[in-house]
Amino acid sequence: RDPEMSRGLGDVYKRQVHFLCLDPTGTGARTVGGAVESTDVPTAAMQYLGFNLSRTPLNDAAVRRAMSGVIDRGTLVSSLLSGHGTAAQLPIAPQDADYPKTYEYRTTAEEYAAALTVTVRELPWGEYAAALEGGDFDLYLGEVRLTADWDAGALLDAGGALNYGGFASEQLSGLNDAFLLGGNASAERYVKGFAEETPFAPLLFKSKTVLTPSGLVDGMTPTASDPFYGFADWSFHLSGSES
Repeated sequence: RDPEMSRGLGDVYKRQVHFLCLDPTGTGARTVGGAVESTDVPTAAMQYLGFNLSRTPLNDAAVRRAMSGVIDRGTLVSSLLSGHGTAAQLPIAPQDADYPKTYEYRTTAEEYAAALTVTVRELPWGEYAAALEGGDFDLYLGEVRLTADWDAGALLDAGGALNYGGFASEQLSGLNDAFLLGGNASAERYVKGFAEETPFAPLLFKSKTVLTPSGLVDGMTPTASDPFYGFADWSFHLSGSES
């Protein structure tokens, strides 16, 4: 270590400066004591409800749409994720500029009355994975980390790695491919086609959380892939002064 640098950072070495980036909803999440400030960072980790399209009536797009429209996504985020996420009915995160909110919809009581009464069966991971691979399910709860361009091809394309429900639509897959090439018009066409077919029901996008001691840092702009994004513009308050 450079001795000049060591002397210059002497005050810092006497302190405990903490910076923790974690998934507050994950199994490894921990309780942090003391006075801390938290900054939520949106991610591309999407939780969704999957459908087995080989089962009646889930092979009917109107039923899938009705079931998706009745889900209270805001309550899921607040109660199950303690607010660390963003409700989403479409496979694009709502904070993205291409998210066409006009295609969100709510199901009426009359529409939902024609859908299903659902019984939840909880399985150990091995049995759950085997049930997906074997098509032994009606609905399933899944989570996938999408790429930054919101490519849902693994869930949409025939033969897609995560297309357990057997959905197949060349038209919707083509709309997804066109959306990936960019443009607001292609995004709107893709989302419109998705809403009509509802091959799966997006529920929310999770957030990561960055924790720091209270009053230590101003101007943080972390991202999901880089917690230190914009670090040069952060302000640190050490010994009562900014640095």
